[in-house]
Amino acid sequence: MSDEVRDSAGSSRPSPTITVISTVFNHGRYVEEALESLRRQTFRDFELIITDDASTDGCADVIQAWLDRTGFPAQFIRNKVNRGICACRNTALARASGTFLCALPGDDAYEPDYLEHQLRCMLAQPEDVCAIYSDALVVNAEGEPFGASFLQGQLNGTEPPQGNIFADLLRQNFVPGPCVMLRRSSIDAVGGYDESLFYEDLDMWLRLSSRYRFVYSGGLPVRIRRHSQSMSSRPQNWHAMCRSCTTILAKWLNAKLDAVARKRLLDTLFWNGALQLRYDDPGGARITLAHVIADDDRFVRRLLAHAGRLPGAHVMLRLLLPFYRLRRAIGPRSGG
Repeated sequence: MSDEVRDSAGSSRPSPTITVISTVFNHGRYVEEALESLRRQTFRDFELIITDDASTDGCADVIQAWLDRTGFPAQFIRNKVNRGICACRNTALARASGTFLCALPGDDAYEPDYLEHQLRCMLAQPEDVCAIYSDALVVNAEGEPFGASFLQGQLNGTEPPQGNIFADLLRQNFVPGPCVMLRRSSIDAVGGYDESLFYEDLDMWLRLSSRYRFVYSGGLPVRIRRHSQSMSSRPQNWHAMCRSCTTILAKWLNAKLDAVARKRLLDTLFWNGALQLRYDDPGGARITLAHVIADDDRFVRRLLAHAGRLPGAHVMLRLLLPFYRLRRAIGPRSGG
């Protein structure tokens, strides 16, 4: 059975400057706030493509009711079965006509000047800059701010990397997806999203940053929500996220990397394998640590990788290795 697609505008118009893609799954409690943040944007020349990925909490009905009530123009795709965020992004990309792309999960929200803020910065950049990214205010389930800003929490107060950030991303996925504006042409150049992966952003950031530059635009024009049902907060997703991290990083093992990038790649693979032990996924850890054994020339690191592949290693190592250090292997939340 095919998915349902509705264009609430019903009429053609010139291609917009920006396409905003909103992929939602069980965001019924928050999605109206996300959509209202788009309706309040000071920059109006954008199209909206919404995909509900077979939510089970009535989220699609909330979206449809909002579209009917406001008359806001959007393409609304209602998946009959859950396809995952990468497949949803590719479907939306096939329908997108904007020169620039943004992505807003259904549990986050933009400040009114977000699109204007990012576009102004993007238009001032040369063509080799593919992405503009900002910081974000972190809020809880009730929308109340807490803790440091997103990047302060990820980068421990250091300056956000700019320019050629490929090696930085190999160490840690710090670029927050809801805070990024991309050139559509750069996405076309590196190809769409890898639908074999559980989450989308790190793989795309690495492919883009291997060819283009990223620029940090500053400010807190996005509200990122931390709650118990987000993708990276749910324990049942952790195995899939770690295994996808291994798949993403392993793509670069045979690439021609400089010494710094290669060391960071192998370090992150090692810590991702350790994280899999911490999460009681010895099968995934064996796959990850096999890459370390095959490619890392550091004796102690290879010895530890061998130890991590022994039966029962997950019981021992998950108690010994510090969780906060292991968490860096995945980096920030991915998706909604």
